[in-house]
Amino acid sequence: MTAPKKAASASASKAKAKTVNGLDDIVAISQDNVEAFVKAGSLFAEGIQNINKAWFELAQESATNAANVVDETLSCKSLTEVLELQSNLSKNNYDKLMANSQKLTEMSQKLAEEVSQPIAERAQVASESFAKPFAA
Repeated sequence: MTAPKKAASASASKAKAKTVNGLDDIVAISQDNVEAFVKAGSLFAEGIQNINKAWFELAQESATNAANVVDETLSCKSLTEVLELQSNLSKNNYDKLMANSQKLTEMSQKLAEEVSQPIAERAQVASESFAKPFAA
């Protein structure tokens, strides 16, 4: 084989090796990305399940409280007692609404942060990978 053919062959071999390595890197990055999305999906499903459980518990508590209010209202001996009971009930329901809304908001915010974390980490890795050739 002549020198130019050997040089061309060596150059082609190097290019092939770089291409194979590049494809291996792309496959690894893609696999890691899929794993991050699967993890995010898992976290999302678990978080939604927890939020739904909290909603269900609040609904049960509300139903129990409503039954108790009916009993308390029927036991009132005067209109004044009924009005006082309703006033207290309104205040208590408002306070519970605010507390429960805060609880559900915090759960939702925590879920959003947890779900976005694996994706954000992959985005960071991708930006660092793309920046390497330009830094060199």
